[in-house]
Amino acid sequence: MVRADGGGVERGTAALELARDGQTRYAIVADTAMTPAESLAVAELARYLGAMSGARFPVVGGAHRGPAIVVRVARRDRELFARDAREVTHDDSYEITTRGDSLIIHGATGRAVLFAAYDLLERLGCRFIAPDFPFYHGANEVVPRLAVLRYEAADVHERPAMAYRKIDVESGRSHDESTLRAIVDWMPKARYNVLQLPLNFGGNGRVVWDHWRGALLPELERRQLLIEVGGHGYQNFIAAGMEGGTLFDRHPEWFGHDSSCARSRSPRMVFNTANPEAVRYVIDGVVGYAKAHPEIDILDFWPPDGARWSACAADSTLGTTADRQATLLNAVHAALAAERPALRLETIAYSETEEPPRTVTLDPAVLVDFCPISQHFEAQLFDPRDETNAGYARAVDAWRGRFRGETSLYSYYRKYAWRSLPVVIPRYIQRDLEGAADAGMRGVSAYAEPADWSTYEINHYVLGRIAWNPAADVNAMVRALADARYGAASSAAQQAFVALDTTERVFSSIPATTLKRAAAIDGARTALSLRSAELASVHTGDSATTAAVARLQLAVQFAMRDLAINAQRAAGASRSTLVPQVEQLVTFLQSHAGEGVFLTDTPMADRVRYLKLYGLSGS
Repeated sequence: MVRADGGGVERGTAALELARDGQTRYAIVADTAMTPAESLAVAELARYLGAMSGARFPVVGGAHRGPAIVVRVARRDRELFARDAREVTHDDSYEITTRGDSLIIHGATGRAVLFAAYDLLERLGCRFIAPDFPFYHGANEVVPRLAVLRYEAADVHERPAMAYRKIDVESGRSHDESTLRAIVDWMPKARYNVLQLPLNFGGNGRVVWDHWRGALLPELERRQLLIEVGGHGYQNFIAAGMEGGTLFDRHPEWFGHDSSCARSRSPRMVFNTANPEAVRYVIDGVVGYAKAHPEIDILDFWPPDGARWSACAADSTLGTTADRQATLLNAVHAALAAERPALRLETIAYSETEEPPRTVTLDPAVLVDFCPISQHFEAQLFDPRDETNAGYARAVDAWRGRFRGETSLYSYYRKYAWRSLPVVIPRYIQRDLEGAADAGMRGVSAYAEPADWSTYEINHYVLGRIAWNPAADVNAMVRALADARYGAASSAAQQAFVALDTTERVFSSIPATTLKRAAAIDGARTALSLRSAELASVHTGDSATTAAVARLQLAVQFAMRDLAINAQRAAGASRSTLVPQVEQLVTFLQSHAGEGVFLTDTPMADRVRYLKLYGLSGS
């Protein structure tokens, strides 16, 4: 029968006893010639099945007599997909089926087989909650020990709704080589398939793909994960300071006009896209970078963050900003296609280019990330009752009407501007992605920082799975994580999640959320206080669960402190009253740095940031 959730096809149910009392009759059977991702899938199955059962599952190649867990790629076994040949074109599609006493895992590619292997392990009871960051002390996943290991499920066929499911390193404030390795290891376990990294974030030379390339590339290729590099940065390919600081002086005509129509050295000013020599210089730089980095699957070609496009009257004949950008993108795409035909070029629909071009047809091979930077989280992204969000919905509809290529949602389900406030929104994410899928969007991304991963753990956990299937049971996902992470405190943790969802989007200090009445804010704070008390009353019984509850409590305490400040702001408290409370909050955050809950900076920098968050800048 066809599954009601749209995730795939279910066929008859079978029960297979894979191991009992540390013994198994099963072998893992795979081809002798495997892709790296297939080899990893086989190794992971052997490792986790052994850890769960205490049995040794031998790996054999070729023919095998007896019960088997068979691992195959569809390109070598096309008849398995004969029920719908179109399915083979979806790289991450896979099936888990039974034939007699054998279990068969097969997918469209090696990466699909890896997804299937982790899916099977989850169905058997594993929970891959988060990357193996140091603050988890090994409790990033749960692997149950079972006297009897039994697979009992309907045959499944899985195909993702969204082709691009991305983890975005962005400004990389707390990333290093070890944390990135941990994220890469976790991504296929959580159904993500794209790691998005800066070419050179902000041009400061600190967060740079080339710094991590040597260490990460083998791990990414081993999992067949897609590599996206770039982020904001025409300035990576043309800037006043290039060529020993002489480029602007030698070619001022290559640079954009500022508001006074003078040529500008600013890295935020978009270069003169109407100058053929400047465009050629940029294209040569992009093509050269792409040729030197053959591992890149998607290359971002975005304007600088906070880009300023010339508004000088002399440039008015160049068309809208979106038209200018589309003309440039088409030229860059054509040049790249000649050198790297499989490479996808990506742009961003953001700020002045939020709307699609009017008079220029953007090549449909270009990927578009739609960026709702000022999304109001009090309402859903596609809610017509919210003026700002409705504007984004109209822009998405415009792209759908005028652009034949693929668009993705550049999401803010973990936002730097939230300053680690616990905006826990699994159900909100699902409703958004249902709307995004209905609008024809083909992907989603989210920022991720190790320093406050625990705060947004549930968001990261559900996002990859919901992007795979927007109609999946998100409540079941939340329960599964809570049971695995919080044990005896699962119910209290789930109630805390609900309370955070209903308070933080509406009453907290996150940007674009309006300041409510003091009484209403106090009511939200009381609700959180009750959830905190419930968490404190549970005796968890083991150190990992106790640590998890403590991290959740820290997040709730931050929310309560934030609401207390907001309530006083709403009541008209003076600056002299509020500033000391903000400073106490910063001290609290600093005292728990490195625990996976708060992304902190120096005390002085955090003081400036949080004063700004509460509208108290300048003190």
